[in-house]
Order: sequence, then structure tokens, then C-alpha cells
Amino acid sequence: MYVPINHYQKAVVSSNNKISLSDQDITISRTDTRGNILFCNHTLCEISGYGQKELLHTPHSILT
Repeated sequence: MYVPINHYQKAVVSSNNKISLSDQDITISRTDTRGNILFCNHTLCEISGYGQKELLHTPHSILT
């Protein structure tokens, strides 16, 4: 699932950290049928401020 641009903009603004993104940076996550995260890439972790271990098996709604 691709996270729309407004979601990561909110994450960057709320964290007060500057993150440089290129046109090649894409956030990727995979969830089960209940919406729990099974996979997330490095870019998603960097933007959200969570580590991969923190995100795995948690509801995707944690990112909004």
C-alpha cells in the first residue's frame, strides 16, 4: 500500500525533524486482512519515526 503524500507530510511536520526526500523515495507497507503491518520499508520507518520492529504487527492506523 502506498501512503498518500499528505500522510507523510503530517508525520514530518509533527515530528519537527527535517527529512530530505527525493523523487525516488516511496513508502511501502504490506498488511494482513485486519490491517496489521506485515512489512514496511526503510523510507516509511524514517518518515513515521518508528522502527521496523515497532511497526510490525501493529495496526496500520498508527501511521495516521
